[in-house]
Amino acid sequence: MSEKEGSLVSEKRQDDLRRKESLRVDQVRVDIKAVLETPAGRRALMSLVSISAALERFTPSTDTGIDSYNIGLGEVGREIVARMFDASPALGAVAMREFYEDKQKERQNV
Repeated sequence: MSEKEGSLVSEKRQDDLRRKESLRVDQVRVDIKAVLETPAGRRALMSLVSISAALERFTPSTDTGIDSYNIGLGEVGREIVARMFDASPALGAVAMREFYEDKQKERQNV
C-alpha cells in the first residue's frame, strides 16, 4: 500500500470514529432528556449535583489535597448540570426549581 493510500485509509478511519462519537454523544443527550422527563430522574440527577457541591460557593481550606478533590468533584457536578441543560433547557430548569423548592421545604421543617 502506498503512503497516499495509507493516508486515505487513516482519514476514513478517523471519520468513522468521529461519526461514532457524534452518535454516542447524541444518544447520551437523548438518554439524559428521558431521565429528566420523570420526577424521580430529576431528583436522582440533582442528588448527584448536590453531592458534588457544584452549586455552592467554594471555600478554600489549608489542605491543597482536599481543595483539589473538592474542585474536581465540583467540576463533575457542573458537567452534569451542563449536560442536563444541553439535553433540555426547559427540563433542566424544572429540575433546578424542584431541587431548590425541596431544599426550602426541608429548611422549613427543621
